[in-house]
Amino acid sequence: LVLNSFHAGSSYLLGRSPLPAMGALLWVASTGLAAGLWALGRELGLRVLAPLLPLLTLTLLNDELRRNLDVYTAENVGRMVAVCGLVAGVRALRDRDGWADPAVAALLFGAGFATHGVPVVALMIALGWYGVARLFQQWDRGAVLGRMVAIALGAPAITVALLLSAGGTIGFQGASGSDRYRSFGAGVDPNAYIGTAVEKWGTEFGKHPVGTG
Repeated sequence: LVLNSFHAGSSYLLGRSPLPAMGALLWVASTGLAAGLWALGRELGLRVLAPLLPLLTLTLLNDELRRNLDVYTAENVGRMVAVCGLVAGVRALRDRDGWADPAVAALLFGAGFATHGVPVVALMIALGWYGVARLFQQWDRGAVLGRMVAIALGAPAITVALLLSAGGTIGFQGASGSDRYRSFGAGVDPNAYIGTAVEKWGTEFGKHPVGTG
């Protein structure tokens, strides 16, 4: 969850030699994403053809996913967790054996949203459509519907709890939220000042030879 702040947060953990650690994180996220898609194929009943799901997904359906497999990004972690949440959700709606799988799915979706929300929302919608299909196939529709509701309500609750427990400003509004800069003084936007400073530095740098400025 420290990757909620992307590279800034991870820099506190990686120390002075970030490249080996970033390589390890990249390997875990990329391999985990591919393994999660493979597991999803098995849970959906593909069995022998299950390895084709990560192959097709990561090579044909979305070019960005394939390109990110060799680049360290926090989004890869969010995608990996979201896919694993979908695997647990499919298993929960299919087997309906206890409440461990719905709890794991809600936990993974909730934690994944705190890292990268887009794949979590997309795959929760996909799980919803899978649940609708199961409702037409099963006689005990109440059990399927109960697990769908548990995941749909549990995941956002976990996300909210994680974000609020972190303290400080959640910051969904990004740089446009100028009210967050009141501590700097009236009418001061640090982002604008940084941009102006960089532009001014570039202009001044062009006026002087290297080493004389």
